[in-house]
Amino acid sequence: MFDGHMAIGRVLYELHLFKDALVSFKRSYELIWRTLDRIFVFGNCLYILGKCGEGKEEFLLALESR
Repeated sequence: MFDGHMAIGRVLYELHLFKDALVSFKRSYELIWRTLDRIFVFGNCLYILGKCGEGKEEFLLALESR
């Protein structure tokens, strides 16, 4: 299910439906906590939606987990 939510999120992201993509990424987050891929795309969505502080936190988490 994690891969399905990530795939849906990526398609929505590429279609610039960032709010909907964020929902899919959050659902994937509930299934598998803190994968690097999820953190990065989640941070991108937050940044694009103008939530720069929250996006920065996600990017920093991605760097730490690397």
